[in-house]
Amino acid sequence: MVFCYVTTFHFESVKAATLKDFGYSKNARFKEVQVVLGLLIDCEGRPIGYDLFPGNTFEGYTLEKTLKK
Repeated sequence: MVFCYVTTFHFESVKAATLKDFGYSKNARFKEVQVVLGLLIDCEGRPIGYDLFPGNTFEGYTLEKTLKK
C-alpha cells in the first residue's frame, strides 16, 4: 500500500522560473511563486519517493507521474 501526499512550498519571490510558478496556494500565498511536492509514503509512514512539479500543476496530475518515477 502506498499513500500520496501533495503540498506546495512558496518562495518570498514574484519571479517565475523553471519550477517556480504561480498556482493555487494551500497557504494563501497567491502573489508568490511556488513549487508542488508529491511525496509517496509506505504504510509505516516512511518516505519512499517524491517528485517536484511546477507551481501551477494541479495536484490531481501528480500521482501517476510520481508513481511512474
